Amino acid sequence: MKEIIVTAIFMLGVLNFSNAQDLDTVKVKTSEPIYSLDSTLFLSVMGGLSSKDKILENRAVDSVLKEPNNYAPPTLFLLSIVLFSQNKKEKACFWFYVAQLRGRYDVNISLDSSAGRALSMYREIFGLPINTYAFKNINRLKKIVTKVVDFVRANPENYDHSWIYNQGLGPTDSTLSIDKMCKPKSKWAEIKRQTIEDYYNDFLENVVNRKK
Repeated sequence: MKEIIVTAIFMLGVLNFSNAQDLDTVKVKTSEPIYSLDSTLFLSVMGGLSSKDKILENRAVDSVLKEPNNYAPPTLFLLSIVLFSQNKKEKACFWFYVAQLRGRYDVNISLDSSAGRALSMYREIFGLPINTYAFKNINRLKKIVTKVVDFVRANPENYDHSWIYNQGLGPTDSTLSIDKMCKPKSKWAEIKRQTIEDYYNDFLENVVNRKK
């Protein structure tokens, strides 16, 4: 399991900061201070979640679980595999699918056509052990996914949605405003609603109903 975490840390670091000149803080030019990529926070949490020191690992886990809406999907993906390694498998599944659903939403508001490919790589890195466990019991999985949908629907995203732009596979420009990275903010609520609806309907059609 630690091999997955190490691989993920490498990928997260490369995708987040390969285009960054300043690794302390990469800021996006905007009038809204919420849209900034603070690598100090990112690296401190990533370091804890990947640590061999259980005290540091648990401290990082508690930090994310205390305010999960402040962390973008990459952190939640990593959280899920750490929880899985701690044998907290249902909780791991919950946060994996929260990360997946919020990732879909972020892809859908992004103007970067390669963003979906970046999200796919996260699913591939983290998904095998969690999906293997989750799909052994479809009734349990349905309960988890229902909780995921309810959580994402009810909770605001306090993280920087443009992470998905900065992790796309095409060239990036950190001086672009958020308006150039994403679709108009006036459309986000409807995009989120439709993303959640499509996600849940796809799950019911392709997983639950096929097992009947």
